[in-house]
Amino acid sequence: MRIYISADGEGVSTIVSGQELYPGNPEYGYFRERMTADVNAAIRGAFAAGATEVLVNDTHWSERNLLPNQLDPRAQLLRGSGKPLSMMEGVKDSSATLFVGYHGRVGGSRGVANETVMGKQIYDVRVNGLSVGELEINAAIAGHFGVPVILVTGDDQVAMEAAKSLPDAQTAVVKFAIERWSARCLSPAVAEALIQTKSQAAVEELRSGRTFAIYRYGGAKSLQCEVEFISTAQAGAASLMPGTHRIGTRTVMYDASDALIAMRAIFSIMFLGCQATDEIYG
Repeated sequence: MRIYISADGEGVSTIVSGQELYPGNPEYGYFRERMTADVNAAIRGAFAAGATEVLVNDTHWSERNLLPNQLDPRAQLLRGSGKPLSMMEGVKDSSATLFVGYHGRVGGSRGVANETVMGKQIYDVRVNGLSVGELEINAAIAGHFGVPVILVTGDDQVAMEAAKSLPDAQTAVVKFAIERWSARCLSPAVAEALIQTKSQAAVEELRSGRTFAIYRYGGAKSLQCEVEFISTAQAGAASLMPGTHRIGTRTVMYDASDALIAMRAIFSIMFLGCQATDEIYG
């Protein structure tokens, strides 16, 4: 039984600041230790429940955050940028997916470090009119390969989003958001124990034969992807991408035929649009 872990950073236990989340800051070392500890807890739970293989994808920022020399040696690690499937590289042929350190979508709540891929430059992302975050985008990629998401760890706000999008999945709430950059946090030891317990329970349920729902954006065959930017200049730049349509002053739309194309379109629109400046496109 192969368990796949997509590990992000914003939902890691006790983390509440950009000073912790990004390289070049004095507190980044602490974040790396906490992220590695949360992932190790999920790995321990998976193996305790009978997993035979665990593959971890480091997906936050530089994608070189986890400390390889401190990671559970039973797991394999994907690290480094430029992965074709981004946060879900390597998910194909897995038995199930665990989302560790995940966070709420941009503007959907006051969740800690809430964002959708590109942070403060994106106002909203919608698929078929429904606002989605990395939780849904990545769950849909897993679903494309027939892989269910069975655990989500992070703050209480992403857990509420998961309850709507992934109602079969276990959740491990390691902190309770007060505002975007503040939270009431479980102690590291308690958070790790909770993640391990929930990971073990989720994998045990899978082994027992429980069927977990596959996330497919509601089952729609055609996916209308919309990215709404903060700036009209960004929308103007993103609309240069072939196949896009600019709808409204700040929104660019693309019709995708499956979840993989939807992900690539959303990311491409974001990356192109976020290069814009008012001096060039204003």
